[in-house]
Amino acid sequence: MRIVIVSDNHGNQNILKILYHIYSSLYKDNVKFIHLGDSQATNINDLNNFICVKGNNDTLDLPKFQRLTVLDKRIHFSHGDEGLDEIKKDIDQHHPDIYLYGHTHLVKEQIYNNCLILNPGSITLPRDDWHGSYIILTIDKKVTYKVVRINVETILNQYQCFIK
Repeated sequence: MRIVIVSDNHGNQNILKILYHIYSSLYKDNVKFIHLGDSQATNINDLNNFICVKGNNDTLDLPKFQRLTVLDKRIHFSHGDEGLDEIKKDIDQHHPDIYLYGHTHLVKEQIYNNCLILNPGSITLPRDDWHGSYIILTIDKKVTYKVVRINVETILNQYQCFIK
């Protein structure tokens, strides 16, 4: 199972549509999509294909926290604006295998208490590079992930056919 993890697109819904079309075409029913908040979508339909949490800049009625189990791996996720100390408290209390968060616009990867903590950075407004970023998490016999860096302008121009 592959999971496409994005965060902090701050209003650019077209990049979400493109990523959905690319990865759902590649992996069919073997892919999920997670959005870690600050989509700033004004219509819930813009997020139909994503499992979402609410960011500090979102106005839609979305949950602040979500849990998901994929092939026996427990995944917890939030926007992360509560801070890393609160994330670590959740890890200490519930012992997920993976914790995902956004908010910082910085790619982060660490292990805490046997939990893989990942932040995909921002897909459109990165603070650590001029390329946007997201993560492809693969869960099968083992857990692997890849940080993907993209030039959003180039992607939007190349895949305009997916934008309605």
